[in-house]
Amino acid sequence: MKFYLFIIIFYSLQLPALSQPEYRVVPDVIYGRKAGMALTYDVFIPSDNANGAGIIHLVSGGWNSRYMLPETIAHNYYPLLNEGYTVFAIRHASSPWFTIPEAVDDVIIGAWHIHASSAQYGVDSTRLGIFGGSSGGQLSLMAGLSGEKSPVGAVVAFFPPADLRNVPDFIKAFIPAMNFDTTLAASVSPVTFASPGDPPTLLIHGTSDFVVGLWQSEKMYAALQENNVVSKLVVYEGMTHGNSYGAKGRYYEEASREMIDWFNFYLSKEKHQESPTAKP
Repeated sequence: MKFYLFIIIFYSLQLPALSQPEYRVVPDVIYGRKAGMALTYDVFIPSDNANGAGIIHLVSGGWNSRYMLPETIAHNYYPLLNEGYTVFAIRHASSPWFTIPEAVDDVIIGAWHIHASSAQYGVDSTRLGIFGGSSGGQLSLMAGLSGEKSPVGAVVAFFPPADLRNVPDFIKAFIPAMNFDTTLAASVSPVTFASPGDPPTLLIHGTSDFVVGLWQSEKMYAALQENNVVSKLVVYEGMTHGNSYGAKGRYYEEASREMIDWFNFYLSKEKHQESPTAKP
């Protein structure tokens, strides 16, 4: 009993002090179906300070999109809810049953579904952002950059695998989602989709990330810059790999603040007097 009490206290000390906002949840909104299963997202809506903008979160790690009851994960969205953002937590069909190209298809459909449905949650469709970490970062980039138009007006990707071409076979053996036709690799690599008119994109990565190398974000940033896309790469010395929600440990608050500041600026009403979704 003492051991478990120690574990609870230890992990509670790792969490940043966050004020609990008032919010309501719309669970299990269906945006599509696959193999007889529903594809869904949950909506977290601030009760008294909604700012009219929304953030899509890609629930994904290793291209596995696990379901958890909304009340058990809501604390991860407190920083965004406290800023007045409505949060859409979207899930895709998961590895090992489905591969990366299929997950990409899901999140693009899902992001556009949210774009089309946002008004019923009090969100302006021209003021949508998207973020995720690791595979969630790659999927966020694909949803935000890969079409002729974008469903979102700003992107934040934490430590994303941005170039999936030439992945060694031994890595594929450990990650079932990568077991797909290699001729499709470019079609799921965000670096190949950077183009003028893409939404402002923030990349956050650590120098000690041995799961997804820093070079991935550096390469993504270079592609965005070459195409004159408003973009920024933030590198944290010593930061390791995080999770779907972003950085962990002592980097959490600073990295989360970077993300929120990015969304606050590029999703502000002033920035969106005209729709940002159309690319030239």
